[in-house]
Amino acid sequence: MTTNLQILIGNLGGDPETHTFSNGEKITRFSVATTESWKDKNTGQKKELTQWHNLVARKHFSDIAEKYLKKGSKVYVQGVTRFRTYDQAGVSRKVTEVHIEKLTMLSSSKEPRGTALDNVGNQAQINSTQGEPDDLPF
Repeated sequence: MTTNLQILIGNLGGDPETHTFSNGEKITRFSVATTESWKDKNTGQKKELTQWHNLVARKHFSDIAEKYLKKGSKVYVQGVTRFRTYDQAGVSRKVTEVHIEKLTMLSSSKEPRGTALDNVGNQAQINSTQGEPDDLPF
């Protein structure tokens, strides 16, 4: 048995970007920063390490991200790691992405971008298997 699961809690580095394909499917991409902090044993100073994660939202996750998330939003994400390569100006590039399977909004955003928010409080969670709000995972 093998497992490929990422669990991240962090803040969006920018507004999500959505691309709609000719068949109507959407994909939304955004980055999330996670920060680890500790005290240096030798100097006693506080140290921090920030890592950036590329996230990919499809189907209902794309709709949620596009509508409710913005730069600075705090999220809890579970997903699988995927690797892809692409060519840019003749140069082969590699990227690591986390494809979302579970998304919980942790920010106290009261309004989605551009519309009124109906029956969604400070926290909302969507599971890929259920597609409906659920309890928090912790």
